[in-house]
Amino acid sequence: MDRGVIYKEPKQAREITGGKIIIPAGIRPLWAVAGDQKRVMTPKDAIKAGADFMVIGRPITAHKNPPEAAGRRRDIAFPVILCK
Repeated sequence: MDRGVIYKEPKQAREITGGKIIIPAGIRPLWAVAGDQKRVMTPKDAIKAGADFMVIGRPITAHKNPPEAAGRRRDIAFPVILCK
């Protein structure tokens, strides 16, 4: 099944894929550091660019208190799902 794409630039991905689900990588909330990511965007920017879903990994999993980090949703309009 080919229903979605993980891509750094959601707007361009939408143009290239013709309406498939867009999941951008490199999402960093305002309170998180970029770390080793060279190209990042905030959740708000990802939404504006057309993201359907977001993966916010290391800012949550590497936090000293992951549930607390997941609860810091000031700039995340999407529901948060924690996965191990």
